[in-house]
Amino acid sequence: MIITRTPFRVTLGGGGTDLSSYYSRYGGFIFSFTLDKYMYINDRFERITHTSHIDLKNLDEDNMRRKSIAAIYGDMLSDTQVTLPMERPNANHVYHLYVIECDRRNDLLEYLKAQDIFAGIHYTFPVHQHPAYSHYVMPEANFENTDRLIHRILSLPIYPEFDIEDQNRVISAIEAFYQS
Repeated sequence: MIITRTPFRVTLGGGGTDLSSYYSRYGGFIFSFTLDKYMYINDRFERITHTSHIDLKNLDEDNMRRKSIAAIYGDMLSDTQVTLPMERPNANHVYHLYVIECDRRNDLLEYLKAQDIFAGIHYTFPVHQHPAYSHYVMPEANFENTDRLIHRILSLPIYPEFDIEDQNRVISAIEAFYQS
């Protein structure tokens, strides 16, 4: 099973990444649930929060590891039908998330899930459509790119402890999905 350390909403109505493998590997659970249709709460048990503070000591190393993982994704997925994240010149991306743009996003998500690969959809609707932010949106604003991309983006697993075998499974699954 491949999991992500980043909490994300799932379609199980209040579910989360409360997987036994996560508990045994990292010593706790992460829950992400919907409080109501506009507010999301991510709650971590204290042991995970404590671990997060310890992880700050390794922040530079963890960022370099995620960059390395992102580079492998970039190299191996460059010839597929997915659009990869772009790194701007003079920018220092740490790849907290690795978000791809893809056709048939929901089908790909289900395909990966069937193979115990847990990718995520972090934003189910754009901020400009969120009632809590409606007073910030200018009436003349055009969000056609956002409205188009919201249905095409998918976050792939990426975290410092992600090993190459699991990453190769993700890459192979994406390649197989688009070749079928």
